[in-house]
Amino acid sequence: MTRIFAGWAAAMALLVALPSAHAVPITADIYNFSVVHLGSNPAGTGDQADWFRFDAGQTLDLDLTNNFLALLAPQSFTLTTDNGATGLLELLSFSMDLNDSDGFLGGSIDYVLNGAAGQFLFSDSNYGSSVYNSSSVENGIFSLFIWGGDDANDLGLDLGISAQIPEPGILVLMVTGLIALRLFRR
Repeated sequence: MTRIFAGWAAAMALLVALPSAHAVPITADIYNFSVVHLGSNPAGTGDQADWFRFDAGQTLDLDLTNNFLALLAPQSFTLTTDNGATGLLELLSFSMDLNDSDGFLGGSIDYVLNGAAGQFLFSDSNYGSSVYNSSSVENGIFSLFIWGGDDANDLGLDLGISAQIPEPGILVLMVTGLIALRLFRR
């Protein structure tokens, strides 16, 4: 009986904590315009055919807690250029602060590209008249568009992602279902 009560109490604590923490794991689709390029500004430098591009269908596993976006675990991506070269991009950390009127305050990404380590830095600024660093949620779809540079390695990253955000009610329903299954098993 004590185990049943302890399990019930733990499940209820999780049920209460989920909506208040607003922690939502999301799998984001990476838009095909996303690139790593020479030059630490959004326009980049050099031949665009040499820019490393994300392939269609690549995804990024993230955690959205309140207004902070973080990487769930390090992830690797094989990037290609229009000239047929490939590169391995490892994202070690991903931290974005979305507390701002346009949904972006700043952030950083620690990475390794073909064995060279670096850090892309992102700020709440635009390039020319285009709004680059911003995020939004519309109709349950989260979108993030960012550009940032790594001055030390003279590289830039343009990245766009989109993910469906589960409604809090769905999370509550899932936890309630898990509780019911546990009790039914008992």
